[in-house]
Amino acid sequence: MVKPNVVYDEDDLEFLEVLKYVVEHHCELDFDYKGKAYRIEFLHGKLCAYLNEANTPEYSFEDLDDLMEHYLVDGVPFKDIIPEIDAYGA
Repeated sequence: MVKPNVVYDEDDLEFLEVLKYVVEHHCELDFDYKGKAYRIEFLHGKLCAYLNEANTPEYSFEDLDDLMEHYLVDGVPFKDIIPEIDAYGA
């Protein structure tokens, strides 16, 4: 499913600000999407994202733009799922 023009509401923009802070300060962020828990954090000097369950792969990214475009969650780029993120915490 392709969403060529995702529109972010005020809550989505707040999430993006928190995400930007997490990336700039090498913190971690947990978020829920469709009943599953995910995590974004810095590991081994890289920005990593993964499903927060045992034995799941970690995906590394150069920066926030790389993560937004190339981290696929259920086959959808991360930037396109932001309006559907249920909860998050840094």
